[in-house]
Parts: sequence; C-alpha cells; structure tokens
Amino acid sequence: MLRFLHLFLALFISHLCLAQLIDNMKGAAFNSEMYFNETFLKLNRVENITVSYAMKRTGRPIENKPDLKIFSFNESGQLIKIDAITSILSKIDSSHIAIDRNELGLISQRTEASKRGFTSTLFEYDSKGNVIKTENKTSENESDDKLKLISGLQYSINSETYQYSEPDGVTLQKQCFNNYGLPFATNRVIREPSGYIVREENEQTIGGKSIHVLYSYNEHGWISEKKSINPQKPETPIRQELFLYDKYGNLTGFKVYSNGKLIRDLEVIYTPTFFIDAVLDQDMSTKDILISRYTYQFKKP
Repeated sequence: MLRFLHLFLALFISHLCLAQLIDNMKGAAFNSEMYFNETFLKLNRVENITVSYAMKRTGRPIENKPDLKIFSFNESGQLIKIDAITSILSKIDSSHIAIDRNELGLISQRTEASKRGFTSTLFEYDSKGNVIKTENKTSENESDDKLKLISGLQYSINSETYQYSEPDGVTLQKQCFNNYGLPFATNRVIREPSGYIVREENEQTIGGKSIHVLYSYNEHGWISEKKSINPQKPETPIRQELFLYDKYGNLTGFKVYSNGKLIRDLEVIYTPTFFIDAVLDQDMSTKDILISRYTYQFKKP
C-alpha cells in the first residue's frame, strides 16, 4: 500500500511541477486576457472558471459587486470564450468575447460583442507562428431585442503588418507598420542562450521614445522581477513588478511599483489542491481591496 501511495505522490508532484494554474512565464499574470496555464487546465479537465467580485473599503463592510466573469476552455485547455458582467456606479453592462482558432491552435479571430455592436480582430501568422498581420473590423447589432446580439455586415477599420528578423542568435526583432504601410515601432526580444528572456526593447519611430523591459529569475527559473526603464535614465524604473511563489511554483502574489512608489499589492490564496480560491488586489492609493472569488466546472470523463 505504501508503495502505491509513494507512486501516487510522485505523480501528483510531477503534475505540480509540470503545470501551475497561473501562467506567469512572462510576468503577465492578471494583466492579460488569458493568464491560466493551458496544460493545467487540460490535465484537470477544467471546462470553465467563474470569477465573482467584492470590494472592501477602509472602515466599511465587504460589498458584493454584480460583476462576473466566466472563462470557457476547449479540450486542450485553450481559452475559447469570456462572458462578463461589468458595473460602473449604477450602470451594468454585459459583454461576450469569442475566440476562434486555426488548425494549429493559434488565435485566428477574436470577436467582442456588447449591446453597442461587434468588434473583431483577425490574425495572420508566418510558418513560425509569429503574427504578421492584424485587421480590426466592426459591425452593428442588428437585433431589435437589446438582450440579443446579431452581427450585421462587417466593416474594416484598420490593419497592421509586422516583419521579423533575427540579427543574431538570441534576438528576435519585429518591425510594425500601420495601415499606410509606414513603420511606427520596432520591438526586440533578447534571450540568453538557455532561452530565458532577459530584455525587451520597444522603440517608437516617431519621437524616438524607447522603453526597455528587464527580466530577472530566481534559482528555479521562475520570473522574480520585471522592470520597465527609460534607457536614458535607467537608475529610476518607470515600473517595477516583484513576484512571489510557493515551493511548487504557484504564484502567491506580486507587488507593483511606479517610479519607486508601491501602487498595487496582490495576494493569491489557493485551495489545498492548488486551485485559486481567491485573489486580494489592493490599490495602495485608496487602500481599497478588490476580492475575486474563483469557482470551477469540470468536463465529464
């Protein structure tokens, strides 16, 4: 019996090492649309994740908010839909995001629908999976019923194209062109030989504004710091993010500084099985804490 128990624990821990629920490989957790680890979702057959919200203000009881967000995933753990209810003061609105993918699993179209209509972004890729074109389109809601959404004719708004080059073995350079075919930005991603990103350089063609993002890692190879600087004044970071983990690599929190001042303090609370239970996100200027609660629905075997 002990032998089987040891085998189970070994498999359990190997799955933990293979995937955590939060994907923070690029330091974008909770700041990007999809911050869940696809491998974790696939292994655990997660069908959707529902996030509900509450607010704790200084000197006041916790206030439940009507806001809600539901993330839906396919069999591979990839995001396919987001349904959301958002509130601003007494006004409540709903939105729906649908994500279509090509045969390689890459996003081919992202469509957002609300009572005001539809906006879509279409993506094209090269043979290496790099985005080479994005096109934005819009259409009106043709439904007479405000609770229903029916897309009308699509109209193109604008497009951007991208060209890639590798000036050396560790740098990927992307040049961005607007809908007139004129360059407006150049982005570079620099990796060390082992594959870790150490620096991103973002330069605007007009005005010459430049921002560099520097990455640091802990002894396990998990990103520990992400720092945005003006290369002309590198001694004072524009933005600095510090990340904390448990021994399994689960992100337990991060702090955000702007010009040296703490502006955001986020803590992640997990269940005993390493699913997110709640997130406490504090705005340091107001001391308000946004509380996010997570519940899960699983696919049937």
